[in-house]
Amino acid sequence: MAALFAPFPLAEKEYLVSERLLWLMDQAIAKGVSAVRIAANAGNSLNVQTRLMQTENIAYSQTQSISLEVYYDQRVGTASTNCLEKHALTRTLEAACAAARFAEPDPFAGLPESELLADPKRLPELDLLHDCPLEPEDLLSACQAAEQAGFDYAASVTNSEGAALTATQEIHLLACKSQMQQQPFLISQANSYYNLSCALIAEQKNKQADKQAGSWFDQAVCYTDLMQPEMLGRKAAERAVQSLGAKTLNTAKLPVLFDAGAARQLWYALIKAISGKRIYEKSSFLTHALGKSILPEHLSLREQPFMLRGLHSSGFDAEGVATRSKLIVDQGVLQTYILSSYSGRMLHLPSTGNAGGVYNLVVTADTLPVSDVIQQIKRGLLVTDVMGQGVNLVTGNYSQGASGYWIENGTICYPVHEITIAGNLTDMFRNMIAFGADIDKRTSVHTGSVLIASMQVAGGRA
Repeated sequence: MAALFAPFPLAEKEYLVSERLLWLMDQAIAKGVSAVRIAANAGNSLNVQTRLMQTENIAYSQTQSISLEVYYDQRVGTASTNCLEKHALTRTLEAACAAARFAEPDPFAGLPESELLADPKRLPELDLLHDCPLEPEDLLSACQAAEQAGFDYAASVTNSEGAALTATQEIHLLACKSQMQQQPFLISQANSYYNLSCALIAEQKNKQADKQAGSWFDQAVCYTDLMQPEMLGRKAAERAVQSLGAKTLNTAKLPVLFDAGAARQLWYALIKAISGKRIYEKSSFLTHALGKSILPEHLSLREQPFMLRGLHSSGFDAEGVATRSKLIVDQGVLQTYILSSYSGRMLHLPSTGNAGGVYNLVVTADTLPVSDVIQQIKRGLLVTDVMGQGVNLVTGNYSQGASGYWIENGTICYPVHEITIAGNLTDMFRNMIAFGADIDKRTSVHTGSVLIASMQVAGGRA
């Protein structure tokens, strides 16, 4: 990468960390633990920020961490450190062993079943590590270009909250061993991430009190896959300008169209609701939904961990279990929970290779151009932003602050803000009646816009 990254090449860091992991596992086994698992991360990051086209910050960081989990039969102890020196690792091991001695026995604790582990020699090639072709000053120029394009978009763009570009390279290592194993298990994966963002402020002429912020971001595994800075800046400016003159709404039941960015939050909620921990704790409104219809039959959710240059692609999960492509929801029917080894044992099911979450979630449905979806709406709401923590996964009750646009007779009329949208996720999922073809691939969830037939919309007017 750029010169600032040269002192800490990942290849050297991987060698050092893997050597320390193997040494630490031997020390743990020598202390009499029945099994040990170690996760390590090391990386370099460069962040540059501008505001009003002036350099605001340049920060380089190197990070490393080791998390240790030891087992004395069914008792578990954990500890972690940011230091790779052997004396620090020894103290960390002693702390984990001491914690295990005081822990209550847990019959479901333990390493993953060996037959489920990924083969380090047969990991798929996912094209996840890319050097940045630019020097730090060029990254600053990209931020400045984003801001300048935003100011050039409209005279009403009068201020900036800044632009930022972050370049990161990381190596993830996982190792485990038990008293029964002759050879330790060691696996690793290197990744790069690039994130570009810009936030601008627009001001209504002759209305000093009406100021609106608009932002946009993009992220990718490869720098050259990022949106051009000028396009990103214009997108941020467009969102700020189009939010000027926002109104509130009367309280009513209305169809609500979530744009792709807002719709992503609905899928995050679904994945959390079917996570193993919530299922075995019976703290999810989808606790007994396996094998049942939870979405419209023309909608499916597929996990794709082997996506080339995927933001959350991996050949193994956080425990080393091999990941696999699978349908989570097939034609509306829930096919699987999201399980780690521990939650799988609690539910008497095998791990699904999802310790650490879902590895690229792709929403597939019969889609229409977004303009066609909007034309279906006689009176309704387009939501572009949701705010707050108003999702209750125990009951499925949903209540979020929102902003967006009023739709009438199939036309976007004016911006709206200071509103609340509410419903229950069970009903919301079943009443997804149309899907946009505007697939947003900027995160690990790939989705387009989603139209929900009816939700309670509460505005500032009764």
